[in-house]
Amino acid sequence: MRSASTPPNIGCVEEVPTMMVECSNLCLGIFLEIIIGTNPPVPTSANVRLVRMPTINVYAKTIKTGFPNWQDEGNKFMNELSGKVRVDTSMFYSMGYDSPFKLFNRRNEVLLRKI
Repeated sequence: MRSASTPPNIGCVEEVPTMMVECSNLCLGIFLEIIIGTNPPVPTSANVRLVRMPTINVYAKTIKTGFPNWQDEGNKFMNELSGKVRVDTSMFYSMGYDSPFKLFNRRNEVLLRKI
């Protein structure tokens, strides 16, 4: 059961290959409609933006590790699905459902977008 004050958060990791190292674009989001309804306040920082996420179809895998290495989990899930189904391998989503203060029995998921 999820606390009303701790909504699920979603992260996206987009692979950005470079010549020297592999790096990623990272984002973290929360579902504002759960907290404040459909009319959120305007952000006061240029580093914060409101994005309406479109409906997407995904494959999901529950991660049993308390605090997973998202890059490793995303890559493992891509490898597990490789050749079986068509997914977008340029990025993945991470979902966390628990407060960062919850140490055990955490619920986390990694999501891959269906093509």
